[in-house]
Amino acid sequence: DIEFIHNDPFSNPLSEDEVIARTKKSILGVDIRGPEHIRNGYVPCRVFKSISWGHLGTTNSYEVFKELDGNCIYSQDTAIMYYDAMDKRLDYNFIEKSMLYVKENHTYVNRIQSIMSIL
Repeated sequence: DIEFIHNDPFSNPLSEDEVIARTKKSILGVDIRGPEHIRNGYVPCRVFKSISWGHLGTTNSYEVFKELDGNCIYSQDTAIMYYDAMDKRLDYNFIEKSMLYVKENHTYVNRIQSIMSIL
């Protein structure tokens, strides 16, 4: 009995503020990758944004899980992932730790500092 709300950004683009508000209202901030993304190891920004906005990171991508150094819920099986996330969605210590990890490792400032250290 959980309502699923989907928005097609191509036919109904939302402002960033609206996307953030909807994300914060949702029960879970889930990132589900299709087989091509899984095969290619694609790591999207969506999960990092969701975590930075206070959500429990949840993904079916092992590459995302590795990039987050385990600071998210991961399972290849989306049904298991859902139940694991529902069990952990109120674990605010874990969520806060995940937010801190994103803040310290996955911001534009972090990227700029990495580039500058090479130059």
